[in-house]
Amino acid sequence: MAPVGMSDTETLSVAEVSALTGFSRMTIYRAVRDGRLNRWLTRDDKGQVRLLPDAAVAIRRGVIRRRIDSQPKPAPVPEPQAENPVNPWVDIASWANQLIDVDQWGPPPWPADKWATLEFVLDMADNLAAEHGSYTAEVFARLQAEGVL
Repeated sequence: MAPVGMSDTETLSVAEVSALTGFSRMTIYRAVRDGRLNRWLTRDDKGQVRLLPDAAVAIRRGVIRRRIDSQPKPAPVPEPQAENPVNPWVDIASWANQLIDVDQWGPPPWPADKWATLEFVLDMADNLAAEHGSYTAEVFARLQAEGVL
């Protein structure tokens, strides 16, 4: 039964206290059974456990402590990734050097359209390197015959 002047709606169920504190219902029932929550304990007219709202505050402040064996295990440390010994720019540069018409280029500074062309050439070279690896004359000739280049 709720204390004088307090209704059941002003108390919390074990499930509500569990949700507010992060402790399981079983842990809260255990604390009720061993007397750690007697100060905040009341029962409804059916004899069910009800707790005063201050119980949630007290639990968060340490009335109930997490057991060492119930602590969440830390996430596993990921295996270090092996560094790729191959520099991807080697393959990209091998393709870019074949795609660019060096006769059309003078020394910088270059206008915006030449920079846009460089961006396009680098993007295309990156894609070709990813698909075909380093430049070879045979692959280049095949791609030209297929109309890719």
